[in-house]
Amino acid sequence: MSKKSVSVAIAVAALIGAPVAVVAANVVAPEMGEKAAAAGLESIASTETTETATTVVADEAVEAAPAARVAGNQGNHGEGNHGQGNGNQGQGNGNNGNGQGNNGNGNGNGNNGNGNGNNGNNGNGQGNGNGSTPEVTDPEVTDPEVTDPEVTEPEVTEPEVTEPEVTEPEVEADTTAPVLADAAFGPVKGTQTFDLSQIEANPAKAYVEIQQLENGKWAKKSGQWFFDTNDFAFTADTDALADGPATQLKVSTWDDSNNQTSKTYPVVIDRVKPVVTLIAPADGNPVSNASLGIQLDATDDHGLNRLTVNVYQNGVLLKSTSSSAAGAAAATHNATVNLPDGEYVLRYNASDLAGNIAVTGNLPVEIDTVVPMITVKAGATVVNGIYASVPSFKLEDAGVGQIDYVVANGTKHERTNDKWSDLNAGNYAAVQGENTITVFDTAGNSATFSFILDTAAPTITVKDGATVVNGIYTSVPSFKLSDAGVGQVDYVVANGTKYERTNSKWSDLNAGNYNAVQGANTITVFDTAGNSSTFQFVLDTVAPEVTSIAQAYEAKEGGRTAVTLTFSEQVDGATLGQGWYGNGTTFTKIYYREKAITVSFADLVGHTGTYTFTAQAPVAP
Repeated sequence: MSKKSVSVAIAVAALIGAPVAVVAANVVAPEMGEKAAAAGLESIASTETTETATTVVADEAVEAAPAARVAGNQGNHGEGNHGQGNGNQGQGNGNNGNGQGNNGNGNGNGNNGNGNGNNGNNGNGQGNGNGSTPEVTDPEVTDPEVTDPEVTEPEVTEPEVTEPEVTEPEVEADTTAPVLADAAFGPVKGTQTFDLSQIEANPAKAYVEIQQLENGKWAKKSGQWFFDTNDFAFTADTDALADGPATQLKVSTWDDSNNQTSKTYPVVIDRVKPVVTLIAPADGNPVSNASLGIQLDATDDHGLNRLTVNVYQNGVLLKSTSSSAAGAAAATHNATVNLPDGEYVLRYNASDLAGNIAVTGNLPVEIDTVVPMITVKAGATVVNGIYASVPSFKLEDAGVGQIDYVVANGTKHERTNDKWSDLNAGNYAAVQGENTITVFDTAGNSATFSFILDTAAPTITVKDGATVVNGIYTSVPSFKLSDAGVGQVDYVVANGTKYERTNSKWSDLNAGNYNAVQGANTITVFDTAGNSSTFQFVLDTVAPEVTSIAQAYEAKEGGRTAVTLTFSEQVDGATLGQGWYGNGTTFTKIYYREKAITVSFADLVGHTGTYTFTAQAPVAP
C-alpha cells in the first residue's frame, strides 16, 4: 500500500472514530470525553504530518473508538443500571464509557451508573457488567475516494429530570401570648419615662398609653407604638394630666402569631409639696452650745425622699446635713454641727418621691458660748465675806448675745435684752443667809453670784443678879451676847474698850471683865457680819456727895442768904427736906439769919449722905 493510501485509510478511520469519541465525550466523564474528542480531532489535523506521526495518532484514534463503544455496551449490561446517585437517573460521562471486558467481565461507567446527573443531579456511577467481548477485526484498509466525509453530530437527548417532592415538616402553631413583666412606679410629676418589659421570643408590636378615669371610664391621654422589641420606654407629660383622677398605664402587646395580652399599672401623680417643721433649734435666740443640735420633721401624703438642713454664714454654705426618708409618710432628720461663736442662718426643706420640694425655711441662729458677768456695785457692806446690807449688781454680756433675765433666789426678773443691765437692792427679795443671783444671756449662758446676807444685829442681854433702882444699876451688870443671824458674835466694845470674843453664836461679857464706870456706860456687841447692838446703863454704886456750896446775898425781904448745894450725882430732892428746891444735882434754900445746918440726902438709887454747913447772915455787900 502506498503512503498515500495508508494516509487516506488512517484519515477515514479517524473520521469514523471522531464522532464516536465526541458522543463518548458527552456521555462519559467530561475529561475522558474531551480526551477522546481531542484524539479524533488531532487525527484530522495531523494528516499533513509525517507518515510516522500520522500513523501513531490514527492508530490511537482507531483503537480508542471501538474500545469506547465496547465499554459502553458492556456498561449497559452491568450492575450499573439505575445506579444510585444524586438526581434521577443521572447520566454518566459519555454515551459509551470506557470499559474493559474479558469474556463478559468488564468494569465501566454505565449510562445509568451512580454519578453526578445533569442539572445538579449528575453523579459518577459505577457498574459491573458481564457480557461478551465482540470480536475485533481489523478493518480492511483500502484507499477510499477522498471526499470530505459528512459529519453528523450525534443526537444527544437530555435525560428527563424530575424534581423530588419536598414535604415541609409540620410546625406546631404558636398559641402562647406574651408575658408582661410586673412593674411598680412611685409618685411622679412633670415629664416621666416609664420603663416596661415583656417576655416574648417573637415580639411584633405593643401599644402603651396613659389613662385617667373620667365619668367611670378610662380615657386615653397619650400613647405610643413599639415594634419588634420586648422593652418599652414610654414617656408622658404628667403635668398635662388633671389633678385628682385615678391614673394608670395600659400596655397591649402582640407577637408574630397575633397572640395578644394586656396589663395595667397604677400611676400616682403628686404635685403637692412636703410640709417641714424645724423642731430644734426652736427659735432664733442665740445658742450657748458650740455643738448645735438640729431636728427637722417632715410629712408628705405620698412618701418623703430626703430631709435637708444647711448652715450658711454671710450667704456662704458652711455645712450641709441630710438623711433619707425612704418613702415614709413622716420622717425626722437629726444632726449635730460644731460651730464657733458667730451668727448663722439655717435653711431647711424636704423632697418627696415625685421630686416636689417643700418651701425652704430660714432661721437665723447665734452661737454664743461667752457667759455674762455679774458685778457687785459699790456701797455694800461686807465683813468677813458676809454682807450686812443687801448688795446691788451690774450685769454685762461680752458675747454675741444680750442680758436676758435674772433669777434671784428662785424668782425670775426680766431684763430688757441689752448688753448691760442692773439688779439693784430693793428690786429683788434678799433673804437672811445665803442668796443666789444668776444672770442669763439670750444664748442661755449664765453666771451665778452667791452671797451671805446678815442684817440681823446681835443681841445683848443683862444677866440676872444686877440691881437696878429707878433704871440705875447699883451694881455692875453682866451680859449675855448672842447672834440670831447667820453670823457670829465677833467682839464687844465696852465704854470704848474692845473685847474680842471667840466668834461663836453666843458669848458673855461679865462684870469685872470690863471697865464699868459710875454713871453712864455703853456696851456694843458686833457679829461677824459687822452688825452691832448697843446697851447703855447708868451705874451707881456710891453715895452722893456735896461737891460744892455757894451762899449769896439777896436784897429781897430785907435781905436774905441763898445757899446752893451741888451734889456728885442726882439726888432725890425730897430727901433734902423742906425748903430746898432744884433739880438733879443742884438744890437751893433761903436762909434769913446765920444758922448751922446739917442736910441729909439720898440719890436716886437710895444711897444716902449728909452735909453740914453754916448759913451766913444776910449782909449786904
